[in-house]
Amino acid sequence: MATDLFTADFSTLKGTDLYNAIVDFTRVNDPPDDRTLESYTVDFKEKWGEKALRVIAGFANTFGGIIVVGVSEDKGKAKAILGELAKSELQTRLVASISSNITPTPSYDITECELPGSTDRRLCVIRVRSSTRIHFLTQRNEAPVYTECGPGYSCPSG
Repeated sequence: MATDLFTADFSTLKGTDLYNAIVDFTRVNDPPDDRTLESYTVDFKEKWGEKALRVIAGFANTFGGIIVVGVSEDKGKAKAILGELAKSELQTRLVASISSNITPTPSYDITECELPGSTDRRLCVIRVRSSTRIHFLTQRNEAPVYTECGPGYSCPSG
């Protein structure tokens, strides 16, 4: 039975179990048309960066969601599980980035694992909870508020 990343206990989801959950979630072993599509609650980032921070803030400001770092995408669909180059724990760097660039810090869970067969590539899953507060980006030269219900996303009405 596949692990549901939206409800899984991240404190126990580690190592091979997490990797398998990411494979199941992204469906990268399925034909390209059947792979998981990014949406207003799902996003893939090959590498952590400013765009990932916008997604975290957007998820917190709307419906919450899952961001998987270390997964490439093509036309919004999961393409490959590559892992992000990290000589040590990736999770610590991402937590520091979120807490120093989004205010107030959104509520989220985070877990990581090594890419099998590689000691210098890691995968990270961040589950962001929706909030009743507005979360602002504090980076200079950035628009302060993001939502994930913009162009290219199919958002529920109501």
